[in-house]
Amino acid sequence: MGFEIVCLSPTRWRQLWQRPQQVLSRMAALGHRILYVDPPTVGSRKDVSRYLHEQSAWDLRLRERLPNLTTLEPVRFMQGSFAGRLRRDEVADLNTLVRLVGLRRAMERLGFTEPVLWVYLPEAARFAGRLGESMLVYDCVDMFPAFPGATPEKARGAEELARRADVMFCASRSLLAVNQPLNPRAELVPNAVDVDFFDLSLATRPLPVLADRGPVVGFLGAIYEWVDTGLLAGVATGRPDWTIAMVGPVAGEHAALRGCPNVVWCGPVEYTDVPAYIGAMDVCLIPFAASEVTYHSNPIKVYEYLAAGKPVVATPLPELEQFADVLTLAAGVEATVSAIDACLREEATAAGPALRGKRREAVRRHHWDQRVAQMLAAMEDHRKGVGALAHHRVPADH
Repeated sequence: MGFEIVCLSPTRWRQLWQRPQQVLSRMAALGHRILYVDPPTVGSRKDVSRYLHEQSAWDLRLRERLPNLTTLEPVRFMQGSFAGRLRRDEVADLNTLVRLVGLRRAMERLGFTEPVLWVYLPEAARFAGRLGESMLVYDCVDMFPAFPGATPEKARGAEELARRADVMFCASRSLLAVNQPLNPRAELVPNAVDVDFFDLSLATRPLPVLADRGPVVGFLGAIYEWVDTGLLAGVATGRPDWTIAMVGPVAGEHAALRGCPNVVWCGPVEYTDVPAYIGAMDVCLIPFAASEVTYHSNPIKVYEYLAAGKPVVATPLPELEQFADVLTLAAGVEATVSAIDACLREEATAAGPALRGKRREAVRRHHWDQRVAQMLAAMEDHRKGVGALAHHRVPADH
């Protein structure tokens, strides 16, 4: 019997393709029914009553994306739109109520009767136990309480989810170490990749934006506060003959990097185009700033870069140490420039093809299909009432 999964996702279905889309799309392909809930968009105050009382308002926000997978685009309302008549906590309560109404109506429309609530963000603690769910799954992928500007409420929400989750997955070993004392059922499910999807011999889309630019050194991913743009600016300034390609959605000014003439901002790209952009890079970067957030991270991009056979230079992170024989860890501008130079030279030698093959093989055993099988097994165990300490599964590749 398949699962009915309501996923409160931190990323929009059509945005940067990340772990939620990789996992839930595969579960849908296996016959499980998915309601994938996007982060909310901002609504107008005049629409509050409509979203509370009219089914048709929510029907317009439902869209079938794949067989067995439907997305819902919820709404939220800003405190400023109420001209001071509601306090911040009252607006938060209103937003929770509106989203609960939308979720319940969407589940009714889809015929969900025993939903699994699948969550990522600490804010989802507001919904736990309020949707008639048969199971709470917490897929912990980041140290959200350590994000800049995180409130005490966010820390409490993350702890509550960890304690309440019937099934809990952690994307890195350090996240598992933090959460296992709160939930002994937590298990390690690292990120992964579809190696065949990143076969560059199939990536034929031309990229004029990166053509004829000499060596292209690039980063593909969310260009948010965890990206060390100061490091990248130092690399760009030190090697003006290199093109620094920044591919993905941007948050923040990143003024130092924007002032470099050899930096190309490509913007967000469709997942189907990701192999072509990685293929256009001579060296791929994971330039994360040192912080508690990045310490606990397990970058999906390292799996994708290596699946494409590309040389990778990354700032030191615990989860990258397992790939130390197929990538280079470097801290600081000088070491990063030297590492990139070494990669460019090595790729030009006769050893280049063998190195590319070695990188692809290093991540071939890290497949999303295996991760999904592990997750479904844990959920099935809970459904059968097994969920005991003895049940701990750790991926064979760790």
